[in-house]
Amino acid sequence: MNHYTILMMGHNSRSWIEESLKSALLQKHDNFDVIAIDAQTDDGTHEYLLEQQDKYENLKVVRNETRKYQTQNVYEGSEMAREGSIIVTLDFDDWLPHDNVLGTLDRYYTEDVWMSYGSMYKTSSGTAVWGHDRYHDDIVNNNAFRKDRWRATHLRTFRRELVLNINTDDFVDIDGEWFKAAGDLTFMWPMLEMSGDRFVFIPEPLYVYNEQNENSDFRKVPHEQLRIEKLLKERQPYEKLNSL
Repeated sequence: MNHYTILMMGHNSRSWIEESLKSALLQKHDNFDVIAIDAQTDDGTHEYLLEQQDKYENLKVVRNETRKYQTQNVYEGSEMAREGSIIVTLDFDDWLPHDNVLGTLDRYYTEDVWMSYGSMYKTSSGTAVWGHDRYHDDIVNNNAFRKDRWRATHLRTFRRELVLNINTDDFVDIDGEWFKAAGDLTFMWPMLEMSGDRFVFIPEPLYVYNEQNENSDFRKVPHEQLRIEKLLKERQPYEKLNSL
C-alpha cells in the first residue's frame, strides 16, 4: 500500500488553517502522516497546530527557527518524511476538496509513476475546474519542460526520493540564499526532467486554491516570481533518471 505524507506549510493563516488541517487529517486512508511546517506564524496558527498535534498521532508540527520559504520547507519537510513516502503538498490557506483525495491518488500511483500534477477549484470560481493538461510528447521527449508554458498546477505530489535527488545548490538564488518565491517552479521543473515520462496529469480536481489570502507570493512579490522564473529557465535542465 502506498504511504503518503501530506506536507503542509505556510505563514500567517489562522483564518484558514482549521479547514486546511481538517481536510488533511480526515482523509479516508489507512496509511498517511501529516507534517505541518510553521514558517514563524504569529497570528495563532502555531498554537492551533500544537493543540491538534496532541489529538492526532499522525500529525507532526515543526516550527522554523528562522523564517524559511516554500522551496526550503518542501525539501526539508520531505527529508522528515518516511522513506518511500509520496509527498502531497498543501498550503496552510488552501484545502483538499473531499476525504478521498489519497484514495484517488492510489488509482494513479503505480510503481512506474514518480509524480503528478493536476486540476483544482478556485474559491472565486465555484465548481469551475482550473488546470491544464499533460505535457505534450515532444516536450517530454526533448526534455523541454522549461520552454513550455507552465502546466504543473495543484494538486502536486511526488515520491520523496525524487525531490531529494535535486542538488540543493539549484535551490539557491544569486544572493546565496534559498529562493524566497516561485517555489513550485524550483522543485517541479527538476522533478519533471528527472521523471521523463514517469508522471501523470490528474484531471479530477483534488485541491481548493484560496484566492482570498492577500499574503500570497504572486500578490506580494510578482516581480520576484517573474525574475526567478527567468533565472530558472536559463539553467541547465536535469537529465532523466533510470531509477530512484
